[in-house]
Parts: sequence; structure tokens; C-alpha cells
Amino acid sequence: MVASACSSAAVPCDEVEITTGENGLPDLDGCEFTFAVENAYLPFNYIDATTGEAMGWDYDVFNYMGELMNFTPVYVPTAWDGMIQATADGQFMIAGDGITITAERDEIVDFSDGYINLAQRVLVADIFLLWLFIPYFFAYAVSKLSFTKETCKYGVYFI
Repeated sequence: MVASACSSAAVPCDEVEITTGENGLPDLDGCEFTFAVENAYLPFNYIDATTGEAMGWDYDVFNYMGELMNFTPVYVPTAWDGMIQATADGQFMIAGDGITITAERDEIVDFSDGYINLAQRVLVADIFLLWLFIPYFFAYAVSKLSFTKETCKYGVYFI
């Protein structure tokens, strides 16, 4: 639980005066920080099927940051398709969903430094099977292969 100053209405973090806390980090005076999250991208954010509880790396990190910098994260379930634009439009202060940085997105929102790089792989049971697939990959070497929005949120180029 994050301690906050007593008030009748929660204050958004973009409306508070930032000071320095006793720990040397910014103190956001107990404000509310809106966070767009899809809850469909394991292990970053998801709803646990057994408990119904929102979980994952995004929740762990922002809850901890809230403790360190005295703010309350307010998680808002948001569809992936409109998340980046909604953040650019100011509906949310931040979005987390394993978002890939692209030139187009970089024009409308600011990004943190990357914290993970993912690489997709093909798994085969036997090296002989891999040799069977090589002609397929070379035949489509210049093609862009896309994945469903529920899995990767970006395209992969085989070169």
C-alpha cells in the first residue's frame, strides 16, 4: 500500500509538484499515475486464471516504483489496438505491454530505454528436420512475417 496525503480527491501525477524524497528519489506526493495495460501479455501483464488477480512484471515494477516514489499506480485495462494512441492523446500517463519501439510510434510518444529484447526461434526435434525447413525460410527471406496481435505485437523479418 502506498501512503498518500489526505485529500478529498485523488490528484493526477502530472498536476503535482515533484520534490525529492528522503530516499533521494522523486517524491510524487501520493498522486495517481494512470497506467494502460492489456492484461494479455505473459509474463508482463495478465489475469491469473485461478485467482482472477492482475499479475506480471509490469504490475510488480510499477507497484514497487510507487512505493519508492510515493505514487499510486492506477491500472486501466485497455485494448492493445488503441493503447499507444490513447497514451499519446493523454488518456494515460504510461502504457506497458511489451511495446516495440518503431519510428512511427516514436513520433507520438516518448519511450523509456528498452528493458528486454525478444528473439523468436523455431524449435525442431531433429537437426535433419531443420535442413528440410531451410529452403522454406530462404524462399521467404524477403517477406515480412506477422504474428497475431495477442502474441508479439510486432513483425519479424527473416534475413
